[in-house]
Amino acid sequence: MAGETQHIGVAKRWHGRRILLALLGIALLPVVIAWTLYLTGWHAERTGNYGELVTPARPLTDLAFEAADGAPRSLARLRGKWTLLYIGPAACPAPCRDTLYKLQQVVLAQGKEADRIQRIFVAQDVVARVDFAKTISAYAGMEGWTGQSRAIEALRAELAMPGEPAGRVYLIDPLGNLVLGYPAGFDAGGMRKDLARLLRVSRVG
Repeated sequence: MAGETQHIGVAKRWHGRRILLALLGIALLPVVIAWTLYLTGWHAERTGNYGELVTPARPLTDLAFEAADGAPRSLARLRGKWTLLYIGPAACPAPCRDTLYKLQQVVLAQGKEADRIQRIFVAQDVVARVDFAKTISAYAGMEGWTGQSRAIEALRAELAMPGEPAGRVYLIDPLGNLVLGYPAGFDAGGMRKDLARLLRVSRVG
């Protein structure tokens, strides 16, 4: 009887130790995994903006322009909303029209947040206002601006980024700072995600 009791006691102790070892193993598992990943050089893939980030954000000078109907406009008017700005030929050939269409779709995709974004098309050359207004009217919500050549060149200089400037789209924050740039032929899905992220975390605009 005593031997049987002793055997049961030993079995219980071993059972208790196995449970303790199992719990210890579970507790140490994250440490072991983390150490293994560190030694093998593995790291999670980082995510970021699709557009090219401007660091630090670049404030823009208050240059003067005119709307397609002749009303005065200036860069100060951009403040208060997120702005997608595009500089292109007034005649707006196929690549230009494709850009304006994609900008329209990107903004519409923001749903109830779409009102926080404005789109500006700055004509880089002289154009008859009637023709320019007709081009702009095909893209609901798009504003068309024209200006003196010196204002256009000054704007280009302030928006300067590495790479080819032709066809580039610029994102300006509600405080009037250039924050992101997108190349010609940009992926609308990438831009849409950038904007959705910014609108979600931004307390301005």
